[in-house]
Amino acid sequence: GFWLKTHASLPLIPAVLLNYHTLRFSWRSITYLEMAVKLLTLAMLVVGSFASPPNDSTVPPAEDLCFSSGVIHSNLGGSGPDDGDYSLVIANVTTTEAGRAVNLRITSPPSYLGGNVEKNGVKRRNFGVINMQTNSSTDFRFTFVDAETGEPVEINRFYFTVYDLDIDLSGATESVTFHNHAKYWVASNTELNITGESPDNTTFTATQVGAGVDNPTTRVLLTEEQKARAVTVLYEHRSKFVITYAISGSGKPRNLLFSGWSSLVDHAVPKKRPTKEASPCISCGPVSVHVTISCGDGSCANATGDNVTVMCGDSPCANATAVVRRGSLLRRSRRQRASHLLRPAA
Repeated sequence: GFWLKTHASLPLIPAVLLNYHTLRFSWRSITYLEMAVKLLTLAMLVVGSFASPPNDSTVPPAEDLCFSSGVIHSNLGGSGPDDGDYSLVIANVTTTEAGRAVNLRITSPPSYLGGNVEKNGVKRRNFGVINMQTNSSTDFRFTFVDAETGEPVEINRFYFTVYDLDIDLSGATESVTFHNHAKYWVASNTELNITGESPDNTTFTATQVGAGVDNPTTRVLLTEEQKARAVTVLYEHRSKFVITYAISGSGKPRNLLFSGWSSLVDHAVPKKRPTKEASPCISCGPVSVHVTISCGDGSCANATGDNVTVMCGDSPCANATAVVRRGSLLRRSRRQRASHLLRPAA
């Protein structure tokens, strides 16, 4: 009954002081019990003014998509740089209830015009990237597949976010259309023009000029400007979904920048599924671990960390950064992608 609903604590200070004024009492006219009740009331008002607002009950628990394991195959639309299957595959984006790893496989029709395809993949361990030429439009199909069998896997609920929708200096304008989504979030000061407004098709089109310096570097602490150029959607009971990315006008190739959950969904806490071999080293963020390298005679002067396998219990620390301690000195190995630095256990 004493919760004061607000997103900022400072505006409540006058309210707390006002309540304190109304709670003034005479030491001679009240009992100890009454005094205790009044002091408790005041304390709850003060604590409530600095507490975080409750979670938005309208936001259901949903899966986050983790891109920190990187890309295992990149040949979207047959444009390279890899050979083989015409797809882009991001590894271990989530897990099934049984703990099986799930990959995200992205495909496109032949109409996809790749720009700098070397950029296709994962950026900053947070974002997926697809580079595309201007004056083109492509329907990208995202499919969750079992990492071992390749069979489609249905995810009950999950978030998907697209960032940095803007207009470049040459006038090329980005837009993204989501199909068959359950809900979407944009900032209160969104710069995106929203059309369609239906679960079947909702299109978000850029209206403001942007530059590389305003691109997000984290999905957790977006600036107000970055929020204004992003959109997060919720999908339900999907093994696959399609989004349409379009760039009108001419200019340099642009990036479709995407992730799972973002801080646009203020009160939603992404649901995490533990793996069968759950350990503190398996996470979406970089994890530093201390490694002791033994070289037989105890001398590690010439040792390298390139072939080290770091274990947490029975599980390889797929996202770890190797840190080698020798005496009081701390030496960091070369920072490479986990797939290169840490070899999976046999």
